[in-house]
Amino acid sequence: MSSFYLLITVGLKFYVDQVFTEALKNKNYNYDRFDSRPTPLNAVLWTSNIELENHFLITYYSIFDTHQDLTFFEFPKNEFLLNPYRNDPEIEKLIQLTKGFYTIEKTEDGIAMNDLRFGLSEGFDHGSGDFVFTYLISKLNGELTVEQKKQSFKGMDSALEKLWNRIKGVSKTTVHHNDMSLLD
Repeated sequence: MSSFYLLITVGLKFYVDQVFTEALKNKNYNYDRFDSRPTPLNAVLWTSNIELENHFLITYYSIFDTHQDLTFFEFPKNEFLLNPYRNDPEIEKLIQLTKGFYTIEKTEDGIAMNDLRFGLSEGFDHGSGDFVFTYLISKLNGELTVEQKKQSFKGMDSALEKLWNRIKGVSKTTVHHNDMSLLD
């Protein structure tokens, strides 16, 4: 039975990648690369991270969607915020860990690196909120500190409900642009 599930999932990945590619083409997005995977606990709802020159797009597609006009949520890379921390082995490990799918945000004490591969904790319908994995990076007295942001998991029942509703498919679409840079 597990081999059958795996075979179905691989077949769905090929199909969904075609949906993502066609949607990007229809919206005239000139992308560098994209990565797709099923969302947690299922093989019906898929997410894709798409890298463009200055930002990333995140989109979702359920095989139960009634259309293939996908909603794209936009996140600025803010790569320049990482420059003061580059060439540190800890930062280079994080870049490898995220496979280059990350955004940077300014924080009070330094920066935050969001790992896009696992998406937002409940962003299926609006593309905003906390990323599942975020790393807080700062320097104190010249010493680099990297720690994973703690997740409260408060409201996860709501997130699971949203996941379930999104798995069931949507029939309308909009384009969302997020300004998560916290820059002036």
